[in-house]
Amino acid sequence: MALSRSRDRDVAQDVSQEALLALLVAVRNNTVRDADHLAGFLHGIVRNLLNNHHRRRATQPSFESLDVDSLQAAPRGDQDETERRELVRRGLERLAAADRQILLLTLVEGCTPGEIAGRLGLKPDVVRARKSRALKRIIDQVDRLSRP
Repeated sequence: MALSRSRDRDVAQDVSQEALLALLVAVRNNTVRDADHLAGFLHGIVRNLLNNHHRRRATQPSFESLDVDSLQAAPRGDQDETERRELVRRGLERLAAADRQILLLTLVEGCTPGEIAGRLGLKPDVVRARKSRALKRIIDQVDRLSRP
């Protein structure tokens, strides 16, 4: 079901694993009391996870890649675009490595603060605060660097 609805083998694998983990937790917590309804419960979990995945992808802006190296790529056309890329690249380089990683995980991979917190061993509130500060720093740096 996950593969037919997502049409992406990696997404289907991830969703299947998440669904099985959610099912295991639900069974352990006695959320599912009737074994006859287990298949329907699992089907609902997979459906919800796929809907969340599609919603997340639809709301994410499309980036070809926002890592620092990609911003050094050949110009795509007008000079303004090249200058903006260079300013953002320089702004990202000036951030602390952890702040840069939080921004890239948020903007490129579409991770939530909770997911990022799990990966980096921080609390979600700390991730939100650092992301907000990092974005402000990037904006300030780009403003400063763009002035003649």
